Amino acid sequence: MAVATLTYIALAISVGSAAYSIYAANQRQGPEGVGAKVQKRGTEAARKIPYGKCIVDSVNVYNNIDNDNAEWMCNIFSVGVGPIHNIHQLYVNENEVFAYERNTNLADNFVWDSNDGSFSDAYDQQRTKIQLKMGNELTPASSLAQTYSDGEWTVNHRGARVAQVIIAVKRSNSNDAPIVTAKYALTAKVSGVLVHDPRHNTDLSQKQFTHTDESIPLENRDCGRNPAICLLDFITDDYYGMGIDREYVDVASFLDTANWTDANQFYIDGTVDTSQTNGDCLSQILSTFQGVLVLEDGKIVCKYEDVELAPYPTVLDEENIIAFKNVIGLSESNYYNVVEVDYKNSVMGEKSDVYQIPSDIYEIPEGETKSRVEVDGFLKTKNISLPMTIANSSGEGDSLTVKAF
Repeated sequence: MAVATLTYIALAISVGSAAYSIYAANQRQGPEGVGAKVQKRGTEAARKIPYGKCIVDSVNVYNNIDNDNAEWMCNIFSVGVGPIHNIHQLYVNENEVFAYERNTNLADNFVWDSNDGSFSDAYDQQRTKIQLKMGNELTPASSLAQTYSDGEWTVNHRGARVAQVIIAVKRSNSNDAPIVTAKYALTAKVSGVLVHDPRHNTDLSQKQFTHTDESIPLENRDCGRNPAICLLDFITDDYYGMGIDREYVDVASFLDTANWTDANQFYIDGTVDTSQTNGDCLSQILSTFQGVLVLEDGKIVCKYEDVELAPYPTVLDEENIIAFKNVIGLSESNYYNVVEVDYKNSVMGEKSDVYQIPSDIYEIPEGETKSRVEVDGFLKTKNISLPMTIANSSGEGDSLTVKAF
């Protein structure tokens, strides 16, 4: 491999490369970049990549009050890079919009209307129309936006590869109306971008979120939630990812890791912020299974640590006592007595939360007279960040369970 190519890959996967950070920032701030401004009233913001099943923040890219009928107000939101698999639910100021979670896709220009009973009670009372667009490449411009934009949103405003939510509401002064101003917070529960899974399809153009092949175990069909497959997607995608040619990627190592993550039920459920460096984005994805990327023979290789705990000895003798001594004899810099795990708590609407082990650092273990902290004489915390992992935990002392969808 040429030195220039090797250097390029090394910079691309380096978390701390200042040179690559500047390069990536310049690439994304140009008029053709992912973060380019969409329209006159929106804010410049990089589109996020939703992987797996998660709640994503939106960017309000357009709003308008109809000149001909001032009762109607229209807002258009981006909910990330498309195409995505589905938009299941919307939340305005954290309140559900649909009466139920959607699991089927309708035509790209289908308009949901409060008259058909699809919305929660508050939106049935305030006349509301909603259009959901998954961000397909050849998507037509929103018919709802064209109706309520005074001609500003035209057939040319297609929003190719942008997942969109278009909401038109009849303005109301009622205290019970869920939407009363042009600025409101919208989030969406989505099944994210479609990915190519080389384990079951050799055609790179064929992407999906869920396999339909019934021979694949049900718990492994959501390839769009497989961390290794999504990692391969981000590294090789030339639109929102790093665009590295597969010639320089050890694809087999990613597929081996994908099988391992399937077997251990590790999932990726979160968004990649494209305003960050590629190195930071890679670190977030790798955190879902504690994997690493290395360069071997000029190719990017994905590795995981398959740890199997050694059986506890039933008899202590000189041999295993020495082995224990070697394990216990850690340097002070590698020792900690509290673990804090940062993750997204599904009970809290997928907001960030911290899970602490032990839950009470001053708890005295059974049979002991002092807590671990008192015995050590100090408190040292190890932090583990899992920004793309969703788990259930409803209170102190709960176990932490990865959320199943």
